[in-house]
This record gives sequence, C-alpha cells and structure tokens, in this order.
Amino acid sequence: MTPAVISVAAEARVDHAVWSLSAKGVSGAPVCAADGAVVGVLSRSDLIDSEAHALVPGDSPVAQVMTPRIVAIHPDAPASEAVELMVAKSVHRVLVMQGEGELVGILTSMDVMKAIAAGLDLRPKRREPLSRPEREAAGGS
Repeated sequence: MTPAVISVAAEARVDHAVWSLSAKGVSGAPVCAADGAVVGVLSRSDLIDSEAHALVPGDSPVAQVMTPRIVAIHPDAPASEAVELMVAKSVHRVLVMQGEGELVGILTSMDVMKAIAAGLDLRPKRREPLSRPEREAAGGS
C-alpha cells in the first residue's frame, strides 16, 4: 500500500491533471471534491473517448471524465481481499479508506506485483473445515 496518496481535484482540467500525474509517475489517482471527499478515480482509460477514438479534450473538467465508482477496502483488510476486488471489478487500483471515507492509502496492481516478486503470498487463507462439534455448536449438522 502507498500511504502518501496523490489525488486530483474534481474541478481541475484534464490536461493539468494528466501533467501532474505524469510528473509524479502515476497512471491514475483518486479524485477529490473541494471538501476533500473522494468522488471517483481518474485513470488512463478515462482519458480516451471511445466513441470518437480520441483523447478527451484537455479543457474538460476531471469530474466529467473520471470513473465515479470507488473500489475501496479497510486498512485492516488482508491484501488478498484487495487482489480479489481488483479481479472482480476489473480495476488496477483499490483505495484504502477508514471511518467516514477518510483516504489513508492506495493499493495498485504494481504494488501487488512488487509484493509477489518479493515473495509474499497474497492468496486468500484457506479456512479449515469445521469439526463436527463446531458444526453442531454453530447450528449445523
């Protein structure tokens, strides 16, 4: 997880946001409203107008082209949960949020690849089947 999250203002122009992200070496970022609330995510794919087969106009506001769907996890969630979300939602970044939408970090597909390269096992932990007494105590048979 990257705790120092680079974000983009919803009212910023697309060309300014792209320049800022490029200068910082990131391909996408959370989009924040004037009050600091996360309102979406801006990524490379948002910058392409698929109908016109061209880049979106640089003077467009970020809020107009961003993806409003936020995919997030709690800081205490296991990394495997973030990976599962990335796959299920077809996203390259998961926001790490706590409390009332406080952004505390971001986990990107590059972070996942670096973790795997470092030898971390990000697979979900398998749960052992319940023993018969445990099943019966849980109300099962």
